[in-house]
Amino acid sequence: MKLKHLFFFLFLSLISCQQVIEGTSKVVREQAKPKLKGKYHSLQKENVKIFLPDEFKYITHEEYKNVLKQSGDSTLYNAEVQRLDNIKINDKKLYIFGYLESASTLNVLVEKYLPFDKEDGKYLLGIISTIQKNTYNLKDLDTELKEARVMGNKNLKIFKAIYKFTNPSFPASQKFFRHYYLISYNKKTLFLNMESAQLIDFDPYLEKIKM
Repeated sequence: MKLKHLFFFLFLSLISCQQVIEGTSKVVREQAKPKLKGKYHSLQKENVKIFLPDEFKYITHEEYKNVLKQSGDSTLYNAEVQRLDNIKINDKKLYIFGYLESASTLNVLVEKYLPFDKEDGKYLLGIISTIQKNTYNLKDLDTELKEARVMGNKNLKIFKAIYKFTNPSFPASQKFFRHYYLISYNKKTLFLNMESAQLIDFDPYLEKIKM
C-alpha cells in the first residue's frame, strides 16, 4: 500500500469536555517525560535527518575499516569490507555512526521506496535472517530473537527485529545485540542496522527521524 502525506484536521467544535480532559492529561504526561538527549545528523543529499544520542559520531568507511582491523577479528573485518564493497558496487548510500567507547555502531542504508504492511512481517524477518547467515559467521554463537514486529500507522511503517547473541565458550556477561529497523515513509525507505553490547530502547529516536 503506497504511503500518503499526513493530514491533520482539527474539529474544535466537536470536541467534548471529556475529550478536552483526556487531551490535557496526555499533554501533562508528555511534559513529564524526561527530555530525550541527542542531536540530528543530516544524510547528505537524501533530505533525511536522523536523531541519535549525543555520543554517536559520523564515521567514514575508511575509519570504520580501521576500527575493524584494530579489533583483530579477521573474519568480521573481511565480511564487513566485502559488504561495503557490494554496497558501493550497487550504487547505494550507506552512512555509519558509532559510539566506539561502548562498542556501538549504527549503519543507515538508503533504499528504494518499499511499502509494506503488518502481513509482511514474517517475510521481512526471513530476509533479515538470511542476511545474517550470509554476512556473519554465527556457527559458534547462540542466537535469540528478542523482538520482531511491524509498527506505525497508515502512512508510516516500521519493521523492527532485535537479536541477542552469546558465545557459550565465553562468560554470560559477554553478549551483544543487533537491532534492525526498516522505515518507510514519504516515498523513502531507510534500513538501519545497529550493533551494541547492551539492549537499547531506540524507538524514541526513531520517532524523531525526519524524512
